[in-house]
This record gives sequence, C-alpha cells and structure tokens, in this order.
Amino acid sequence: MNELIKKCPMCGGRVEGKKAEKIINAGRDFVILEVNAGVCEQCGEKIYTKETHEKIREIRKELYNPNFNPLEFEGIKNQAGLNRFTLSIKQWVEKTNLVGIDDGENFTVNKN
Repeated sequence: MNELIKKCPMCGGRVEGKKAEKIINAGRDFVILEVNAGVCEQCGEKIYTKETHEKIREIRKELYNPNFNPLEFEGIKNQAGLNRFTLSIKQWVEKTNLVGIDDGENFTVNKN
C-alpha cells in the first residue's frame, strides 16, 4: 500500500492502513470492492491512495452504459426462474446491449 496520511483530515484522529469495502455506484449497477485504505480509528473516515482513486474511477466508467436496455433486462429477469427459459450469453448481450461481463473465473464478454 502506498504511503497514507497519519492524521484524519475530518477529525484529526489516527489513521491506520486496513482493508475496507468500497461501494461503487454507476446508475443501476454497483460493485463492492475490498481495497486498501487508511481508516480513521476515531470517526471511521476512509482515505484512499491516488492509485486506488484511479482504479475506482476506471471501474465506474466501465459500469456506465447509456445504451443498456433495462426493459429487456426486466423481461429476462422475470422469466429466468421458469423451466422453459433459456438464454445464451450472446442473446443476453444482444437483447440488453450489455457491454461486459466478468465473473472472475469462467468467462468474459468484452466491450464492443
């Protein structure tokens, strides 16, 4: 972890480096990340390094998709529990204008 400040800018309390959860919102989508941060022992304020801020900004940009089709997504979501429902990744991407999926292990659909 890069060097963090030692004193909280909010309350003046002591800042210690820890793992912290960061929720990134981008419209209807969100991601919860575990990141390195400075956490104030007194007020709980989280302080991030420049590198962490840049990574959060990149992820937020990746999540934002103005062409996403929420109506198609709702239809898919409503049918997903039915026994007769099937949908390939290709169909999902085409119907919803999805720009990326990464489950971290099995597959990735990259941006167009």
